[in-house]
Amino acid sequence: MYGVLELNYMNNKYIIRTASGDLHDSNLKTYIDEGQMVLGDCYAIFCRLDYNAKENSYSSVFNNGYQTVTISEYSVIPKGYVGSSLIDNSYALPNEFPITKSYNGGNFAGGYLFLEQWANIPDDWELSWMLYYDHSTTASMDAYSRRCYDVYIRATVSRSTEKTSKNNKTFINAYMIGNFLSNVADNEKSFLGSNYDAATSTFTIRFKYVSHINEEYDTVSWGSDQVDILIALFESLD
Repeated sequence: MYGVLELNYMNNKYIIRTASGDLHDSNLKTYIDEGQMVLGDCYAIFCRLDYNAKENSYSSVFNNGYQTVTISEYSVIPKGYVGSSLIDNSYALPNEFPITKSYNGGNFAGGYLFLEQWANIPDDWELSWMLYYDHSTTASMDAYSRRCYDVYIRATVSRSTEKTSKNNKTFINAYMIGNFLSNVADNEKSFLGSNYDAATSTFTIRFKYVSHINEEYDTVSWGSDQVDILIALFESLD
Protein backbone atom coordinates (compact mmCIF):
# COMPACT_ATOMS: atom_id res chain seq x y z
CA MET A 1 0.00 0.00 0.00
CA TYR A 2 1.00 3.63 -0.42
CA GLY A 3 1.24 6.37 2.18
CA VAL A 4 2.97 9.41 3.64
CA LEU A 5 5.27 9.38 6.66
CA GLU A 6 3.87 11.83 9.22
CA LEU A 7 3.92 12.59 12.95
CA ASN A 8 0.74 11.95 14.91
CA TYR A 9 0.76 15.04 17.12
CA MET A 10 -1.94 13.58 19.39
CA ASN A 11 0.53 11.10 20.90
CA ASN A 12 3.82 12.06 19.25
CA LYS A 13 4.07 8.80 17.30
CA TYR A 14 5.27 8.39 13.72
CA ILE A 15 2.71 6.95 11.33
CA ILE A 16 2.25 6.06 7.68
CA ARG A 17 -0.95 7.76 6.50
CA THR A 18 -2.64 5.52 3.93
CA ALA A 19 -5.99 5.39 2.16
CA SER A 20 -6.97 2.59 4.57
CA GLY A 21 -6.07 4.54 7.70
CA ASP A 22 -3.03 5.49 9.76
CA LEU A 23 -0.45 2.78 10.51
CA HIS A 24 2.24 2.80 13.20
CA ASP A 25 5.37 0.71 13.48
CA SER A 26 7.62 1.17 16.52
CA ASN A 27 10.65 0.99 14.20
CA LEU A 28 9.65 4.16 12.29
CA LYS A 29 11.47 6.40 14.77
CA THR A 30 14.64 4.32 14.34
CA TYR A 31 14.35 4.48 10.55
CA ILE A 32 14.03 8.26 10.75
CA ASP A 33 16.84 8.71 13.29
CA GLU A 34 19.15 6.60 11.14
CA GLY A 35 18.25 8.52 7.98
CA GLN A 36 16.60 5.55 6.28
CA MET A 37 13.23 7.29 6.07
CA VAL A 38 12.33 10.99 5.88
CA LEU A 39 9.32 12.70 7.42
CA GLY A 40 6.98 13.91 4.69
CA ASP A 41 8.21 11.45 2.07
CA CYS A 42 5.88 9.01 0.31
CA TYR A 43 6.36 5.25 0.53
CA ALA A 44 5.12 1.93 -0.75
CA ILE A 45 5.03 -0.44 2.22
CA PHE A 46 4.48 -4.12 2.84
CA CYS A 47 3.38 -4.84 6.38
CA ARG A 48 1.75 -7.37 8.70
CA LEU A 49 -1.21 -6.43 10.89
CA ASP A 50 -2.13 -8.66 13.84
CA TYR A 51 -5.84 -8.05 14.44
CA ASN A 52 -5.69 -10.06 17.67
CA ALA A 53 -2.98 -7.91 19.23
CA LYS A 54 -4.03 -5.81 22.23
CA GLU A 55 -2.81 -2.61 20.54
CA ASN A 56 -5.20 -3.30 17.64
CA SER A 57 -8.30 -3.72 19.75
CA TYR A 58 -11.15 -1.38 18.88
CA SER A 59 -10.58 0.80 21.97
CA SER A 60 -6.82 1.06 21.41
CA VAL A 61 -7.18 2.01 17.75
CA PHE A 62 -9.91 4.53 18.61
CA ASN A 63 -7.78 6.15 21.34
CA ASN A 64 -4.48 6.08 19.43
CA GLY A 65 -5.84 6.99 16.00
CA TYR A 66 -3.83 4.27 14.24
CA GLN A 67 -3.37 0.53 13.83
CA THR A 68 -0.06 -1.04 14.82
CA VAL A 69 1.75 -3.01 12.13
CA THR A 70 5.13 -4.56 11.40
CA ILE A 71 6.65 -3.19 8.21
CA SER A 72 8.62 -5.82 6.32
CA GLU A 73 9.58 -3.81 3.24
CA TYR A 74 9.35 -0.23 2.08
CA SER A 75 10.48 1.89 -0.83
CA VAL A 76 10.32 5.60 -1.61
CA ILE A 77 7.70 6.76 -4.09
CA PRO A 78 8.90 9.75 -6.13
CA LYS A 79 6.85 12.91 -6.03
CA GLY A 80 5.80 14.07 -9.49
CA TYR A 81 5.90 17.75 -10.38
CA VAL A 82 2.55 19.55 -10.09
CA GLY A 83 1.95 22.72 -12.08
CA SER A 84 -0.54 24.89 -13.93
CA SER A 85 -2.25 23.45 -17.00
CA LEU A 86 -2.00 26.84 -18.67
CA ILE A 87 0.70 25.64 -21.05
CA ASP A 88 0.50 24.94 -24.76
CA ASN A 89 -0.87 21.40 -24.96
CA SER A 90 -0.47 21.27 -28.75
CA TYR A 91 3.26 20.70 -28.75
CA ALA A 92 5.63 18.22 -27.19
CA LEU A 93 7.81 19.18 -24.27
CA PRO A 94 11.59 18.79 -24.67
CA ASN A 95 12.43 15.07 -24.42
CA GLU A 96 8.75 14.16 -23.98
CA PHE A 97 7.86 10.48 -24.03
CA PRO A 98 4.40 9.09 -24.95
CA ILE A 99 2.43 7.25 -22.26
CA THR A 100 0.51 4.00 -22.68
CA LYS A 101 -1.99 4.67 -19.89
CA SER A 102 -2.22 7.60 -17.48
CA TYR A 103 -4.34 5.90 -14.81
CA ASN A 104 -3.64 2.25 -14.15
CA GLY A 105 -4.85 2.53 -10.55
CA GLY A 106 -4.14 4.59 -7.49
CA ASN A 107 -5.40 5.99 -4.23
CA PHE A 108 -5.24 9.07 -2.05
CA ALA A 109 -3.61 9.73 1.32
CA GLY A 110 -2.11 12.65 3.20
CA GLY A 111 -2.89 15.17 0.48
CA TYR A 112 -1.20 13.07 -2.21
CA LEU A 113 -2.77 11.28 -5.15
CA PHE A 114 -0.80 8.09 -5.79
CA LEU A 115 -0.98 7.14 -9.46
CA GLU A 116 0.15 4.02 -11.30
CA GLN A 117 0.96 4.87 -14.93
CA TRP A 118 2.23 2.86 -17.88
CA ALA A 119 4.81 3.66 -20.55
CA ASN A 120 6.28 1.38 -23.22
CA ILE A 121 9.93 2.11 -22.57
CA PRO A 122 13.35 0.39 -22.33
CA ASP A 123 13.82 -1.06 -18.85
CA ASP A 124 16.87 1.03 -17.96
CA TRP A 125 15.47 4.38 -19.11
CA GLU A 126 14.10 6.83 -16.56
CA LEU A 127 11.21 9.28 -16.82
CA SER A 128 10.36 12.46 -14.96
CA TRP A 129 6.61 12.84 -14.39
CA MET A 130 4.46 15.97 -14.34
CA LEU A 131 0.81 16.64 -13.58
CA TYR A 132 -0.93 19.82 -14.72
CA TYR A 133 -4.45 21.02 -13.95
CA ASP A 134 -6.58 24.14 -14.23
CA HIS A 135 -6.31 25.88 -10.87
CA SER A 136 -9.66 27.58 -11.48
CA THR A 137 -11.27 24.10 -11.24
CA THR A 138 -13.51 24.78 -14.22
CA ALA A 139 -15.55 21.78 -15.35
CA SER A 140 -15.43 20.68 -19.00
CA MET A 141 -17.80 18.35 -20.87
CA ASP A 142 -16.86 14.90 -22.11
CA ALA A 143 -18.25 13.11 -25.19
CA TYR A 144 -21.33 12.08 -23.19
CA SER A 145 -22.05 15.61 -21.91
CA ARG A 146 -20.83 14.72 -18.43
CA ARG A 147 -19.09 17.32 -16.31
CA CYS A 148 -15.47 16.42 -15.73
CA TYR A 149 -12.21 17.99 -14.62
CA ASP A 150 -9.12 17.59 -16.78
CA VAL A 151 -5.76 16.59 -15.35
CA TYR A 152 -2.79 16.34 -17.72
CA ILE A 153 -0.12 13.69 -17.13
CA ARG A 154 3.13 14.15 -19.06
CA ALA A 155 6.53 12.46 -18.92
CA THR A 156 9.96 13.41 -20.16
CA VAL A 157 13.05 11.25 -20.52
CA SER A 158 15.48 12.06 -17.71
CA ARG A 159 17.88 9.19 -18.45
CA SER A 160 18.34 7.21 -21.66
CA THR A 161 20.72 4.55 -22.95
CA GLU A 162 21.37 2.91 -26.27
CA LYS A 163 19.02 0.10 -25.32
CA THR A 164 15.94 0.22 -27.57
CA SER A 165 13.94 -2.92 -26.74
CA LYS A 166 10.76 -1.69 -25.03
CA ASN A 167 8.41 -3.17 -22.45
CA ASN A 168 5.26 -1.87 -20.80
CA LYS A 169 6.53 -0.61 -17.47
CA THR A 170 4.52 0.61 -14.48
CA PHE A 171 5.54 3.86 -12.81
CA ILE A 172 4.18 4.96 -9.43
CA ASN A 173 4.25 8.64 -8.50
CA ALA A 174 2.72 10.81 -5.79
CA TYR A 175 1.16 14.17 -6.68
CA MET A 176 0.18 16.74 -4.06
CA ILE A 177 -3.27 17.76 -5.34
CA GLY A 178 -5.43 17.44 -2.23
CA ASN A 179 -6.60 21.05 -2.39
CA PHE A 180 -7.57 20.66 -6.05
CA LEU A 181 -9.66 17.55 -5.36
CA SER A 182 -11.28 19.27 -2.39
CA ASN A 183 -12.22 22.30 -4.50
CA VAL A 184 -13.62 20.05 -7.24
CA ALA A 185 -15.71 18.13 -4.70
CA ASP A 186 -17.11 21.37 -3.27
CA ASN A 187 -17.85 22.66 -6.78
CA GLU A 188 -19.78 19.54 -7.69
CA LYS A 189 -21.70 19.44 -4.42
CA SER A 190 -22.76 23.05 -5.01
CA PHE A 191 -23.72 22.26 -8.62
CA LEU A 192 -25.87 19.29 -7.56
CA GLY A 193 -27.63 21.24 -4.82
CA SER A 194 -30.60 19.30 -3.45
CA ASN A 195 -29.70 16.37 -5.73
CA TYR A 196 -26.50 15.74 -3.80
CA ASP A 197 -26.35 12.34 -2.10
CA ALA A 198 -23.33 11.68 0.15
CA ALA A 199 -23.58 7.95 -0.52
CA THR A 200 -23.64 8.06 -4.33
CA SER A 201 -22.73 11.48 -5.78
CA THR A 202 -19.41 11.53 -7.60
CA PHE A 203 -17.18 13.83 -9.61
CA THR A 204 -15.23 12.79 -12.69
CA ILE A 205 -11.49 13.31 -13.17
CA ARG A 206 -10.29 12.88 -16.75
CA PHE A 207 -6.61 11.98 -16.88
CA LYS A 208 -5.29 13.13 -20.26
CA TYR A 209 -1.95 11.87 -21.53
CA VAL A 210 0.28 12.24 -24.59
CA SER A 211 -0.32 9.02 -26.51
CA HIS A 212 1.63 9.92 -29.67
CA ILE A 213 4.24 12.47 -30.72
CA ASN A 214 4.53 13.62 -34.33
CA GLU A 215 8.30 13.93 -34.61
CA GLU A 216 8.14 15.97 -37.82
CA TYR A 217 5.96 18.76 -36.41
CA ASP A 218 6.64 18.22 -32.71
CA THR A 219 2.89 18.02 -32.08
CA VAL A 220 1.11 15.59 -29.76
CA SER A 221 -2.04 13.47 -29.72
CA TRP A 222 -3.96 12.93 -26.51
CA GLY A 223 -5.59 9.89 -24.94
CA SER A 224 -7.59 9.89 -21.72
CA ASP A 225 -8.71 7.74 -18.81
CA GLN A 226 -11.66 8.75 -16.63
CA VAL A 227 -12.26 7.98 -12.97
CA ASP A 228 -15.38 8.69 -10.90
CA ILE A 229 -14.66 9.66 -7.28
CA LEU A 230 -17.13 9.94 -4.40
CA ILE A 231 -17.62 13.62 -3.55
CA ALA A 232 -17.95 12.93 0.18
CA LEU A 233 -14.38 11.60 0.32
CA PHE A 234 -12.92 15.01 -0.53
CA GLU A 235 -15.51 17.57 0.46
CA SER A 236 -13.88 20.40 2.43
CA LEU A 237 -10.65 18.43 2.75
CA ASP A 238 -8.02 20.27 4.79
